[in-house]
Amino acid sequence: MALEELEDFMYRSRFSSFNPARWICDAEKLFSFFAIYEEEQFPYVVESFEDEHFSWFNSWYRRPEHLTWKSFTSAMLYHFRNTTTSKNVHTLGALFPVEVEHC
Repeated sequence: MALEELEDFMYRSRFSSFNPARWICDAEKLFSFFAIYEEEQFPYVVESFEDEHFSWFNSWYRRPEHLTWKSFTSAMLYHFRNTTTSKNVHTLGALFPVEVEHC
């Protein structure tokens, strides 16, 4: 799979806020497979957001002091916490720091 295919996959894998933990897990697997490191991940991530999700990402991304994957996933899980399924109940303690290792 070429990087162009990764871009296409991220574009087709639109984030819907239904299950942010699953989306994060899937993105991390792809980034690991393609050896895409933290500073290179956000251009791919932005392909997955549209409408209100893109607006949220854009406002988060404008704060350069927060531009780490860990900060992004923590903010994402916190912001979209009310829209997750009942199987994905997150406590505040589980959100900070966030590490999605059990995919």
